[in-house]
Amino acid sequence: MASFDPRRHPLWSIPEVVREVMKQLADNPHSLAQCTLVSRIFSDAALEVLWENQPSLGRLFSLLPTSVQKASMRNENDGDDMPDFDPSGYVLCDTIRDTEWARLEHYARLVRSLVSDGERIDGLTAAALLEKLNGQSLLPRLKTLTWRNPSYLSAAFPILISPMLESVTLDLLEGGMARFAHSRLNRPSATEYAYGIALRVLRTRAPQVRHVSLVTSVFPCSLGGLRDWDSIEHLEVHQVLNPGLVLDVCSSLPLLHTLFLECINARDDEGEELSAIAPLPEVTLPHLRTLRLMGRPDKIVVVLAAIHAPVTLFDLWMDVKNDIWRRCMELAAARFKDTLREFDAFVDLPTHGPFTSYPFGPMFSPLYAVRGLEIVRISSHHMESYCQIGERDVEELAAAWSGLRQLVLQLLDAERPLTVSLTSVAALAEKCRKLENLVFPVPNEESLFGLSDAHVTTPNPSVQKAVLVTVPLPLESRRQCVDYLKRLFPSIKTVKFVVDLDDEETEDDAEDDDEDMMVASTCMPRCVILEMPNVYDPDIYTM
Repeated sequence: MASFDPRRHPLWSIPEVVREVMKQLADNPHSLAQCTLVSRIFSDAALEVLWENQPSLGRLFSLLPTSVQKASMRNENDGDDMPDFDPSGYVLCDTIRDTEWARLEHYARLVRSLVSDGERIDGLTAAALLEKLNGQSLLPRLKTLTWRNPSYLSAAFPILISPMLESVTLDLLEGGMARFAHSRLNRPSATEYAYGIALRVLRTRAPQVRHVSLVTSVFPCSLGGLRDWDSIEHLEVHQVLNPGLVLDVCSSLPLLHTLFLECINARDDEGEELSAIAPLPEVTLPHLRTLRLMGRPDKIVVVLAAIHAPVTLFDLWMDVKNDIWRRCMELAAARFKDTLREFDAFVDLPTHGPFTSYPFGPMFSPLYAVRGLEIVRISSHHMESYCQIGERDVEELAAAWSGLRQLVLQLLDAERPLTVSLTSVAALAEKCRKLENLVFPVPNEESLFGLSDAHVTTPNPSVQKAVLVTVPLPLESRRQCVDYLKRLFPSIKTVKFVVDLDDEETEDDAEDDDEDMMVASTCMPRCVILEMPNVYDPDIYTM
């Protein structure tokens, strides 16, 4: 077979075209490695893609084989409590040779994204590298940096900061004992002071950073470095004990448009939660468009009460507590009534009992005042919903949110059957004339009663895709579902059944399912029917 010669077509002499082809091979490093042998133009483009995203520092340090090695970092005083635990890290073992350093510098320029997760780098090694770099960045074109290493192993963090850096994820608690005592802090720890130092260094060396993600209790010493940083657009702060300080800092960020807060409750010395939290000073964030709140309900409701902003996307993830959920919906409707277009909610399992099911209406009806919603996603743990939806709820939300383009109701509970039937989707077809994608629960076969005889008065031609979250159904029941949806939505192209099957399913059962699906697809060629066993993935419901 004749070898490939890129000179046969002038197209392959255009670097931009070759680079785009190599990007399509990003998930195939073997093919990219072969492309480096074709020609200089192929080699340069392939190497750029190969080195663009690095999952660790290992490949870079492998370019210094005679001077940097991995060695045991186990302390002789660690004792014998964990004899199998022998941490290793990168250490400088000899003078760095000029030829190896030049090679490292060449490939380091190609790195755009780096993740360092749990990597140990000796502090003296980091100091030697910093001296070798003469204060410059090891990765001069780095744009995205994820650093998950405890503060006492973060001496190498400064050498990775590039002036081109745009996004930083910083977790100085990862792997350290600080994480276990995190919720009991009543004064700054060494790690909290380390955050302050890291942010000051970051601001000096990479002033154009736009995205910052932190895991910190939040004290003035840790978060103060963010104040008045005029390039930050996206801020995430996880495991927050002091949300008031975060909001105060946010009010000083003139370009902030996305805020994600994960709030936890402080604990006393006995490990018991201290849930009481005083109202926070109200803040106005004039450019905030996306607000994501996650954590303990009693803290979330206080945070939400303090925020005034023109939010268009509101994402809420918290334990199910009927009164607090309703209060959050009231606040969201009052604060974002004229601007909100997208609402995501994840109804989490209650941390403490009783495990009670709450009706959908009292929890979410205050949000019906927001008439401009276009996308609504409400979900819970698969097969463990603590929010019960009925036919009247579907009718009310259809009337309130008539402009919906996407509706996800992933609310299904095998232990407590829902009171909703598939025929209630007719209310959505009649009221929501712009609806394109729908995810709807089918809790049991009883919910399909009368489906074959159901009269469709107002077909909706806008719906293109439908997902039915259900228990295992016989083939005939599935056919009834598809037939009804085809009559209700004449332009529908895809119907999917998302099913959580028992782990005891046999191979014969699986083969029967495959055969059933083949028959169903043959009978209904306009629709693709798909069963997905053992599904638990919140993202599966996003069309």
